[in-house]
Order: sequence, then C-alpha cells, then structure tokens
Amino acid sequence: SIPQKRLLVYLFILRYTRVLLTKHIVQNNSERCDDAANEYNIKSIKPLEDQLTGINVALDELAKSGRVAWAMEVVGEDMFDAESVNILYHIIDGRRADTMKEALNKYDEEMYRRNMQAMQLAAQKATETAAAEAVKQTNALKNIEQSSKQTASAAQTSTMINILDHSSSKQQKKLLKQWKKDGLI
Repeated sequence: SIPQKRLLVYLFILRYTRVLLTKHIVQNNSERCDDAANEYNIKSIKPLEDQLTGINVALDELAKSGRVAWAMEVVGEDMFDAESVNILYHIIDGRRADTMKEALNKYDEEMYRRNMQAMQLAAQKATETAAAEAVKQTNALKNIEQSSKQTASAAQTSTMINILDHSSSKQQKKLLKQWKKDGLI
C-alpha cells in the first residue's frame, strides 16, 4: 500500500517512465537490428516492458480508485505536474505543513521565493551587462579623445610647416622663436 502523499509523485514517475520506454522501444525496433541489438532488447527492453505493463496496471487501478481525480481536485490542474507535486510532497514530508491548506500556502510561498530569486538574478545580470557596456563606452570615448588630440596636433604641425615653407629665413627664425615662447613647439 502506497501512502497517499507519495501517490502523486509515483504517478508522474510512472508516466515519465512510460514515455521514455516507448521512445526507447521505437528506436530499438528498427528493421536493421543486429544480433547485439537483439541481445540488448532481450536483456534490457523485455524487463522494462514487463515493468511498464505493471505500471500500466497500477495506473489503471489508480485511475479506477478515483485517487487521480481526487488529487487533481485537491491541488488543481495548474499544480498537477511532477515539480509541483514533488514540492508539495517535500513540504508535507518535511512536516512544514499539517494540512493540505497549509501545504498549498507553503507551496505559494516557495513559488514566490523562487520568482523573487529569478528576478534578482535577472536584475543582477542586467546590471553587470550595463556596467560592462559602460566600460566599453568609456574606452571608446577615451580612444576618440586621443584620436582627436592627435588629429589636432597633426593639423597644427601641418599649418606651421606650411607657414614656414612660405616665409623667408628671417621670418622663419622669428616665428620659431615666438612658437617656442608660446609653447607650441
């Protein structure tokens, strides 16, 4: 006899096992099975098929007993999945709740806590991404500033050379003396 609080967990495990076994059987029943595959089928698949037959019988008995309908009625369709049932089982098994109402309230608290953690993690990731982007933008601005300074310096040097090229040697000496005094060279 299986305790009722574990019944839901077993139900989902059984359904999941049936799906996996069916997929496995389809994969291994291809026309090109060799001897090794046939031996594997005999050793591995046959016992699983027998177990699946037992599971199907247990599921049929469970469905006939009304426990599945009862369980769905107790927890609701939105919580009638393996994860929700597992959380409810651990709440009840860990004696965190004495009644189903308390267990459902604890479940809601757990889901709220998980949602808050997920949102905090998302906010943290967004902050880290924004910080990394800010660093990239700061570096790009520094590069632009440096490039602008180099361009201005090159333009100034070019202008000075043009002026010197078109000046007499006497004027060149005066200009160079003045530029030194002004700190341009």
